[in-house]
Amino acid sequence: NMFLKCSFKLSIVYKYQMTDIVSINDRDAYLIEFKPQPYATEAVFEGKIYIDIRDLAIIGVEFQVNPKKINNSQGQYIVKKKRGINLKISSIVYKVSYRRIGDKYYLNYVNGDLNLRVRKAGKLFSFTSDVSFEMTVNEVDTNNVEKFKRKEAARLHTIFFNVIFAYDD
Repeated sequence: NMFLKCSFKLSIVYKYQMTDIVSINDRDAYLIEFKPQPYATEAVFEGKIYIDIRDLAIIGVEFQVNPKKINNSQGQYIVKKKRGINLKISSIVYKVSYRRIGDKYYLNYVNGDLNLRVRKAGKLFSFTSDVSFEMTVNEVDTNNVEKFKRKEAARLHTIFFNVIFAYDD
């Protein structure tokens, strides 16, 4: 029921359009482009969704924060900054892909690129800085899988730079 409410809301605030059929890893996929409806103030993303033609699974997503709405969402991405430094995000782009193993899809790759304009207080000129993160899944082990205990999971807004974690084999 929660999924239906969420998907219904997404269908109202975004406009979807099938624009092409592409080949990804020797499989055909529908290319669906999406962008916010003009009246949807809470919708900030736009991008592409790749859906496998045979089993209708999402196999990839490329999306960005809509450049027209990036100023309104600065606070969601800059949680903590050094005093005397002004940061302004110029662009935020994400890529996610999934890999089929057997009859299920698993996370394969995640990439994020942020472009920031940085200015020190009292300085006339600013400079740009690019921040990227990337994660590749090299191996998927589905044997003896257990759900994380609540106390072992990081909270949604945890700033990992400030937290010391013990290494887990």
